[in-house]
Amino acid sequence: MTLKSFFNSILYFVLALVLCQIYFWIEKYVYVREIWQVILLTLISLLFLAIVIFLARQLGLLEEFKTLKTRKAWQLIISAFLMNLFVQLCGSVIRANLEGMKPTNDNEGLVNIMHMNPWLAFFMPIIFAPIIEETIFRGLLMTRVFKQGSLIGFLTSAFAFGYIHHPDGIGSWVTYAGMGMVLAWVYQRSNRLEYSIMMHMLNNILVIVLIALTLYLS
Repeated sequence: MTLKSFFNSILYFVLALVLCQIYFWIEKYVYVREIWQVILLTLISLLFLAIVIFLARQLGLLEEFKTLKTRKAWQLIISAFLMNLFVQLCGSVIRANLEGMKPTNDNEGLVNIMHMNPWLAFFMPIIFAPIIEETIFRGLLMTRVFKQGSLIGFLTSAFAFGYIHHPDGIGSWVTYAGMGMVLAWVYQRSNRLEYSIMMHMLNNILVIVLIALTLYLS
């Protein structure tokens, strides 16, 4: 590694940290109730989302979502989606047998969102979070901070992704770090951030639909 590439890696790491901090700050307010607060949070989130997408395009991390029109793209995405379902099942089995099947902290947060503003329940986990998280943890960490295709970049991306979802036991670590590995695999296999974003969106849609059904039936 040359001195220039080392300093570039440091700069990209700092950029990833800054984006993470802004993202965490916005996420703190997802439970707002007043309409004006929801509108303000939406505007701030859209502005941040636009900035992140612009940066991703400028850095060559994100191209166009029309690449998702191919059968090959969806074969990879659906394969990864099914792999992730298996990972989720493994995490649930571990929680059931070792941790009394307590819900993960992140799913508790999703349940709270479902009880609040419907727009935020749709926008934040399905649109906002996948684009932001994939840009940071796949785009920046895997191909800018670390060398593209490196094992350390792959693992750092996966475990950092798991960490930000507040794992509180082995089962939740398996769930979220495992999902991070699946997403990292999709990105590494396709070299397209759009693929991992779409797979992330599909996962969050499934989680919210299942939570909504559970709340409705109960």
